[in-house]
Amino acid sequence: MSFPVSALLGRINEESIDKSKIFKQLRYEILNNALFYVVLIALVLSAIISCIFLGDSIAAIAIKMAFRAARFVLLCVSITFIVWLLVFFRHDCSLADYSRLSWDRIKVGTHNSKVIKVLYSAVIFAVILAPYLYWKMKIPQMNPFSWDETLAAWDSQLFFNRQPWEILQPIFEDRRILTRIIDSLYLLWVFMCFAFFCGLFLSGKSHIRSARRQYWLATILSWVIIGLFAATAMSSAGPVYFQYVTGDAQTFGPLLEYLRSFGSPDTHVYNAQGLHAVDAANHLWGVYRGAIDAPAGISAMPSMHNAQALLFSLVAFRIRLWFGLLMALYAVIILIGSVHLAWHYFVDGIVAFAMVVPIWYFSGWILDRDRQTAPA
Repeated sequence: MSFPVSALLGRINEESIDKSKIFKQLRYEILNNALFYVVLIALVLSAIISCIFLGDSIAAIAIKMAFRAARFVLLCVSITFIVWLLVFFRHDCSLADYSRLSWDRIKVGTHNSKVIKVLYSAVIFAVILAPYLYWKMKIPQMNPFSWDETLAAWDSQLFFNRQPWEILQPIFEDRRILTRIIDSLYLLWVFMCFAFFCGLFLSGKSHIRSARRQYWLATILSWVIIGLFAATAMSSAGPVYFQYVTGDAQTFGPLLEYLRSFGSPDTHVYNAQGLHAVDAANHLWGVYRGAIDAPAGISAMPSMHNAQALLFSLVAFRIRLWFGLLMALYAVIILIGSVHLAWHYFVDGIVAFAMVVPIWYFSGWILDRDRQTAPA
């Protein structure tokens, strides 16, 4: 069965090439979320000024992140090309016509507002990450890890002289597949940060636009207040590094032994059968020790994984009830995973929750004070 190529690729809508409308939308976006951009500029400038005075190079972090983004884009382009070929072979048309009309669609797509929004939000997300990772790497330099023993003691007091991981362990030891599921869902957090940040920007519905502005502002405020200021004040490495920073190999030793049992016994060797959490922990410690040159940092209290997971839920509730409940379940899984995978003390998540909720409502209050209607 054959189809006209034009029907296959869709009608090219010349109205989508209205550059002035796109830039007008971006202008309204900046005006309607001014505080977000003020905080972003302050974060970037603080990192630049620090680099100038200390002789550091934030460009190195930016370049490494650009290479990571390029590899991701290359993967997406490769998948798109494969799909493009599969569609071509299923229909009766010449390769020349198919290629020409595909190119026309690409040219139009580069001016499509949704494509521009995805690219714009991805750039903004990367601009946040670069100075954030720069400052996160500085945390142990500004305030060496000193809170781990205190946090472990708080956990023990909350759970009647037992560590939270000890209570969870019987559940996972007999069902090791659950550990792998938790490990995969914890890894998914990184993708979800990107998906929420960029995905919410695509919607033209007014209530989602409003929720997105609140989410963006709450996210950057959380990363600065919770992920940098509070993390520096309560500088801690987390259970996975407890032995390294305190000399105590007993408190979390059995948990680490269990987690490492999934892969190679050599903790410095990547093993495809191992847990992502173990490989990531080894990588981060290598960065901290200076053995690996990469943009990454270590901090446990408060937990940004838990804070951001709760933000997923809060913004999801503003969109759909079922979506909010799903993300609330995910937040609970992240809290459990942060303890079971030895990334965080239980109190790291509780403090993060306690801090992110007022930040979320403060962000909504600020935006409600002077809200303008963005163009559709």
